[in-house]
Amino acid sequence: MASLTAFEQLQQLSRKTKVGQKTEKVEDIGKTFLLVSINQTKVYIDACDISEVIDRAKVSSVGHTVPWFKGLVKVKGEVYSLVDVAPFLKVSPSDKKQCYTVALSSDYDNVAIAVDGLFGLHSVEEIKSKREKGYLDIYKTEQGEMQVLAFQRLVSSDKFFAVSVFSN
Repeated sequence: MASLTAFEQLQQLSRKTKVGQKTEKVEDIGKTFLLVSINQTKVYIDACDISEVIDRAKVSSVGHTVPWFKGLVKVKGEVYSLVDVAPFLKVSPSDKKQCYTVALSSDYDNVAIAVDGLFGLHSVEEIKSKREKGYLDIYKTEQGEMQVLAFQRLVSSDKFFAVSVFSN
């Protein structure tokens, strides 16, 4: 059997099942993260939250929304809200174009985030400690500290639901 490329491994690890179907666990290999760049700040995303990575997704604009809500994208026949999470993470604005879309999904939310760089998969065997910092979790591992996007905390926050310019 041929070895998998990093992208094929990511796709295999991050395939999400629909509600009611059996979910495959990946505990036997530790935790796997995708390292991305958001406005030139490196952030890890748990591979279990990822349903797809898309290069230059076609975005449909939605009027009267806040600047961080970029619009809607279609991923595998489903509609995802595309957001720029930089304001939530309090990272500095960047002139670099966000050219990748990382589709994240949970049982009830389909959210895609715009990122400007992909740096591959990183496996972690042991997480020694974890602390929360806004919408990031700071993991202390054998390789050092990692800033991990707290996807569930982000999408369940009140601030995240205020996408209309009229609700502010």
